[in-house]
Amino acid sequence: MDNSKPDDTAMLRMIPAHAEGTMMRREQFGAMLAGGNMAILNFNHDALAIWDLIDGNRSVADIETALAEEYKAEDVHRFLLEFMRYCATSGHIILRNP
Repeated sequence: MDNSKPDDTAMLRMIPAHAEGTMMRREQFGAMLAGGNMAILNFNHDALAIWDLIDGNRSVADIETALAEEYKAEDVHRFLLEFMRYCATSGHIILRNP
């Protein structure tokens, strides 16, 4: 992955995948992620819904469409892009161009 931050349009085309070595454990509050030298992350249920849709095949736009159908939330777009950027920066996901 190129280290520059993609703009929103470019981010929507990207295909996220879980980084090798990332482990996830479901908890009452959502989930806990850890792996290697990565920070431990606690996800609420909204973040876990995104994580569950990351499969290495769907684009960020595909994930947004799936979430919008389920959540009908106006801020899905903003939250999804923030989530993707944070997880890519922390090393928990890899973003690749299609």
